[in-house]
Amino acid sequence: MYIQNPPIHLQEQINRAFGEENIIKEIHQNYNMVTEETIRRINSEFDKRVIDQQKVKEQILKSIFPIMNNAQYKPVVLLFYGNSGIGKTETAQFLTEQIGGKILRKQFSMYQNNEFANYLFGGKYNEKSFAKDLIARDSNVILLDEFDKAYAVFHSAFYQLFDVGIYEDQNYRVDVRHAIIICTSNYKSKDEIKEKLGNPIFNRFDGVIRFEDLSIEAKTAIANKELELLDTEGIISEDIRQRLLQQSSKLENAREIRKLIKDTKSLIEIRKICK
Repeated sequence: MYIQNPPIHLQEQINRAFGEENIIKEIHQNYNMVTEETIRRINSEFDKRVIDQQKVKEQILKSIFPIMNNAQYKPVVLLFYGNSGIGKTETAQFLTEQIGGKILRKQFSMYQNNEFANYLFGGKYNEKSFAKDLIARDSNVILLDEFDKAYAVFHSAFYQLFDVGIYEDQNYRVDVRHAIIICTSNYKSKDEIKEKLGNPIFNRFDGVIRFEDLSIEAKTAIANKELELLDTEGIISEDIRQRLLQQSSKLENAREIRKLIKDTKSLIEIRKICK
């Protein structure tokens, strides 16, 4: 008989009933780990994927090195901060692709009510919970997007997770050691982070990494990259391309640039259809 992810109380009953007979075998899921090859790939490919954030790459490599080959049990906990749309979430996705598996992403801005307490601390065993999402994850990269949107009262739920890689609620105890846990925020400075989050949670981050605002050169590079990705058919003329590059340099972030190019291409195709 196989029992997948039994709650704590059920596991205790099974152990009491059959533990002395030595017939219980626990099978744990194995996750891809950070290796020397992973480090090399991140170093060589990062700048192609995330534009104009070279210092970020250096800080990430320095932070994740301790868990290479599972040498450190404690997870690496990183806080990315800076303006929206300049590469924080993209970096988390990039790291997952280099390590392997599918990222576990939780959008904390969606949790702005009392139901978040049940989700974090566990309600009924058959209800959704953060612990169950951790158990079901496909990789050891965990993205807590917009972590700054979570109420401060809930920060204590993450202390043990960030310290030793164990997450517990009233139904489950989850081992998240060797993981990379990435929290993103739109804070502007470390002083603001300390003021808003407080020292107890701030001091648990292994790396607090700033993403710089994009330079004009970076915006142009992003626009060129998006044009290659979105206009493989060559629908956008050279004249319009140049105007898009010029307009992109005035925008704030990659999301705005991507939307400008996508909308322009859609408009050109619509005009062709309706002509």
